[in-house]
Amino acid sequence: MKKIKIGIVGYGGLGHAVEQEAKNRGDVKLVTIFSRREVESPFGTAVFKPEKISEFKNKIDVLILCGGSQNDMLVDAPRYLKEFNIINTFDTHKLVPREYEKLNKIAVANEKTGLICAGWDPGLFSVLRALLAPISDDTPACFYGKGISLGHSQAVKRINCVKDAISFTFPDKNALKNAKSGVKGVKSASIRKVFVVADENYDAITNQILNMPNYFKGEKTEVTFVSEKELARLKTAAHCGEIISVKKEAGYKHFFNFKLKTTSNARLTAKIVLAYAGVFDRLEKRFGNRVITPLHIPPIMLLRKPELQAIKEFV
Repeated sequence: MKKIKIGIVGYGGLGHAVEQEAKNRGDVKLVTIFSRREVESPFGTAVFKPEKISEFKNKIDVLILCGGSQNDMLVDAPRYLKEFNIINTFDTHKLVPREYEKLNKIAVANEKTGLICAGWDPGLFSVLRALLAPISDDTPACFYGKGISLGHSQAVKRINCVKDAISFTFPDKNALKNAKSGVKGVKSASIRKVFVVADENYDAITNQILNMPNYFKGEKTEVTFVSEKELARLKTAAHCGEIISVKKEAGYKHFFNFKLKTTSNARLTAKIVLAYAGVFDRLEKRFGNRVITPLHIPPIMLLRKPELQAIKEFV
């Protein structure tokens, strides 16, 4: 089996998880990590500054971008796609169409392949929504939490004067109840509880959080300032989510409810990312020079099995 040579860009929670999971797989080989910070890998993986990335142009098959969606990926994806194939977990739903079109032009122009939004949502949940929508004649509702949102937490940490922060996501109970009852037109709804460590500018920080587009603006959000000790007590890696699809007609009803629960958001996301990375040679051959999302990829492509064996095992 050919091992796909990968590089990790960004060494936060997701970067650490991808490194850890890569060590357990036989279909990928981690070449190196790129980090802006001075860090050392507990596994002995070589770490370089991002300025060195170009030197690995012919040594890495695909870069896995592990930065935050609000700032890092918006810059890193177009920058590195000019020289490397990439996978990212971009998760700002409202901006996905724009990013897809922008990055696709770059991929085509530079003869590269990119896979974006390859986490659990967007990503795994995107595929499930697409499968269920034609059955129920409606877009399934999704609910998240209780759990820490990596992207939302990272966005808050970037605010000036914020020393540390976490953002919990909770499902809106009324919307969840209505969705499960089959009420038409129910949209996904969440409640955000943000815990922040800061020494000053509380009002300014709160205002920036509540008005942050694509993250907190327009959502039910509570901001609480806590000590570093209290934040450490609150921290958890767990998260969960569910998809609900209900169809009610005269004398007939069906109910789909897919639930996901993980004790480590980062580890789950890393496993999903590496499932795609492990077959990246197949993705390149199938799709060529362009950008794709998990919606484009037939599930059978993720299985390194002969076609008949895969059919026998999974159909």
